[in-house]
Amino acid sequence: MTNIVVGILNHNRFDRLQITVESIVKSLEAMPGCVKFVLHDNGSNPFNQYKIRTELSQHFTMIEWSKENLGIGAGINSLHSMARKLEANYYLHLENDWQCKHKDPNWFLAAVEILQTQSKIGIVKLRIENDGQYEMHTANVLNGTAEFYSPWWLNPMPNYVKKDICSNGLMYYYALLKKGYTNNPHLLKMDMIKDWKFDDAVKGYGKEEELVENTPGLEGWYTANLEHGVFKHIG
Repeated sequence: MTNIVVGILNHNRFDRLQITVESIVKSLEAMPGCVKFVLHDNGSNPFNQYKIRTELSQHFTMIEWSKENLGIGAGINSLHSMARKLEANYYLHLENDWQCKHKDPNWFLAAVEILQTQSKIGIVKLRIENDGQYEMHTANVLNGTAEFYSPWWLNPMPNYVKKDICSNGLMYYYALLKKGYTNNPHLLKMDMIKDWKFDDAVKGYGKEEELVENTPGLEGWYTANLEHGVFKHIG
């Protein structure tokens, strides 16, 4: 049986968390019971914790409450730990400011199919196409940063990027990337991260993420990306 865990990392900002949770729950409501939701709350204030307990807790199989903000790395370690406890084969990562823009689970079925059928692909990136931020910003395309993270956005597309199509008709791209991991929305194989641990002593400025961005490529894992993406940043 395939077990899939959706993990959400949160600190305050209940309004955005609510959009994130309700949009992904709505999109996946037709999925069978193999999908479970977990939350790591990274030291939210009492008001936000109360709102979570009273309005959102019913969606989660497990919630980890930290007394203080431990940082992104420690929060992700907690979510990965919960996924292992639930014997997940695949893990979908979100933070509290990502809205799922698909109303049905076809994107999810496609992402799982990619990981099930492509043994060398370890992670499927799910950020929406060309939202004008980070590696998708025009300036980053021009200065070459995009090639490290998302070469499928380049025009012309590099010839080392391959494309394929899932059984439900959704297209995807994949390649062996210099920076194959991201804290942006993604679905990954738990087998890929069995020996991973984020540095929980590093806090802020994306340093936790930078320390593992190169790991998939160094270990021989390819990164894929659904053609148009799924999650919009609402932070």
